[in-house]
Amino acid sequence: MKKKQSYNFGFRGWMLMIYQFIAFFTFTVFTNFPMNILAEDFYGGATLVANVYTYATIATIIIQLIASKFIGKIKNMKNISLILGAVTLAVAVFLMVYPAPMGADPLWLAMFAIETVASILYATFTIGVIAGQWFPRRKGTFMGIATIAFPVTNALIGIFATSVFEMDFEAGAPKLILWLTSGGMAGSNTILTSFLPFFIVALIGWLIGLIFVKDYPEQCGAYRDNDKSITPEVAKAMMEQEIEAKKTTVWTTGHILGTRDFWFITIPAGFLLMFAVGAMTQTSPIFAAVGLSDSYDMIMLGIAAAGIVGSYVLG
Repeated sequence: MKKKQSYNFGFRGWMLMIYQFIAFFTFTVFTNFPMNILAEDFYGGATLVANVYTYATIATIIIQLIASKFIGKIKNMKNISLILGAVTLAVAVFLMVYPAPMGADPLWLAMFAIETVASILYATFTIGVIAGQWFPRRKGTFMGIATIAFPVTNALIGIFATSVFEMDFEAGAPKLILWLTSGGMAGSNTILTSFLPFFIVALIGWLIGLIFVKDYPEQCGAYRDNDKSITPEVAKAMMEQEIEAKKTTVWTTGHILGTRDFWFITIPAGFLLMFAVGAMTQTSPIFAAVGLSDSYDMIMLGIAAAGIVGSYVLG
């Protein structure tokens, strides 16, 4: 009996996995961190920033519905993902270096909205399409592993913010003093300091996508679902047939939205993201309100552990 190889994605497949995982990481960091760690005291307050996030997310849903009508005509989804990733990183630099105002700042709020839209399209839309082209039968397993990034990243953000940095307010600006150097970073650009480790990881993920990922596995000598039982010639013919079929497919956006099975897939996946992303991003203000800030790290680790299991099982 042939042994089941659930995790045998191949080298290029694992590079795509890392690209997707770090994209989820990037989206979570540059929306969660400003909204829940820093916005409690700056940018006009957590409520205002959360509202901007909500409106930007709704706008992104509309954009995705419109863009889905043109999927069959898009020849290079990888390039679009890289462009969106570059926009995400560029706006992230702005969020890192822009001084943190105590009150609402229209420019910062507008840039945060752009970051939200770009990072969602980058992480959950474009790379997701590529993953489906690489692993049409194994995308559930693929995404089950990749979405572990959500609970892990949310836990890391909170622990990093509470354990490594000390909040000290001076002249209306935040001073995040690096604990590891015993205050040696005092007076530095504190927002930059707090974001920089996450930004480096995000940049590495983007570079992995640039170097190793293609739209289709056949374009780099790999196989869809890493199934090597077919010849390269047959694999290439299947890729070309799929590309042509997408141009005339009956599976339009309207047809898909009217299909029962689509909702049977979407609703569980939506709940997965709701709890893995939405619930965890609201834990910091909730814990502060009920007096559990001192237990934040342990509770987040527990939630992250449950989230890891849930992401994989539902995937």
